[in-house]
Amino acid sequence: MKVARLNGFNEPLSIEECPIPKPGPREVVVAVEACGVCGSDLTIIHGGLKTTLPRTLGHEIAGTVAEVGAGCKSVTVGMRVVVYIARGCGECKPCRAGEEFCCIKGAERIGVTLDGGFAEYVIVPEANVIPLPDSLTFEAGAVLTDAVATCLHALEDVGKLVPGEVVVIFGVGGLATSAIQIAKMHGCRVLAVSRSVAKRELALSLGADEAIAGGETADVVRAIHAKTNGMGADVALQLVANPKVDSQAIESLATFGRAILVGFTSKPFVSDSLSLVLKQLTITGSRGMTRANIRRAIHLAETGAICLEPLLQAQRPLSEINEVIEDFRAGKLLRAIIKPAE
Repeated sequence: MKVARLNGFNEPLSIEECPIPKPGPREVVVAVEACGVCGSDLTIIHGGLKTTLPRTLGHEIAGTVAEVGAGCKSVTVGMRVVVYIARGCGECKPCRAGEEFCCIKGAERIGVTLDGGFAEYVIVPEANVIPLPDSLTFEAGAVLTDAVATCLHALEDVGKLVPGEVVVIFGVGGLATSAIQIAKMHGCRVLAVSRSVAKRELALSLGADEAIAGGETADVVRAIHAKTNGMGADVALQLVANPKVDSQAIESLATFGRAILVGFTSKPFVSDSLSLVLKQLTITGSRGMTRANIRRAIHLAETGAICLEPLLQAQRPLSEINEVIEDFRAGKLLRAIIKPAE
């Protein structure tokens, strides 16, 4: 089979021939029909996320079950499925709560610490496959596993949105296209912040009530307070890997506000502890998604409650993976879909 391998950090991926993997007990081989390209893939290429090399990247996977290992009970050959990325110990408190990304013993992640979906076939645990209904394309299934499910986890599970709240979203990229729609679905007023005029227009087309010019030097916080009668936002969803934007998100909050950090960086951000105390603010991270988030994302897409079109515009064969990554790095794409079978 053909795979796209990362053999060295900050190097192009190498298209190589590898044997089709054989499943062990309770493992499944998936023939990959579609795999999303995500910002996390760029982070890995640049040496982040503790990836060991060589590695086949790609974690937004949809396809057909090609082979099952001994002991598999819930999966059969020919099933249309999507893949949940994380594999935890199954025993610690986070794992028992379905939060395997936060496994205390350290979760393995498909496409990060395990080989992923930039390949014609990928091997995954039986427990990590989720049925994909016939009504949805493989391309849609791929982006639902992350671009939509991550935002459901952040806004519903962590953020616990309340109708009528003001939600400000920092960074209009692949995740924000879903986050805007989810917040509107909950009856919230949405402000979208982006440096890009085109992306601010996209945010408005997806239902955002206001679009604000962003950037480190922009007076974003003042603009948010001006548009909220001086009160600030109830929820700030931070989707940018930038510590200065972390600070902007916190400063934009109203009393009792919640800042949810999804974009991550190891660099520290500055926060005024006096404001945190006087306004009783909450700052929290939101990591990945759960299987339940993916199932809900599938339901929302099936019922037409969420529009995926902005995430499905770029669909390319595996042979063009490096061109796709360069376009992604240059900000030309919100998301891209690799189709290894083509």
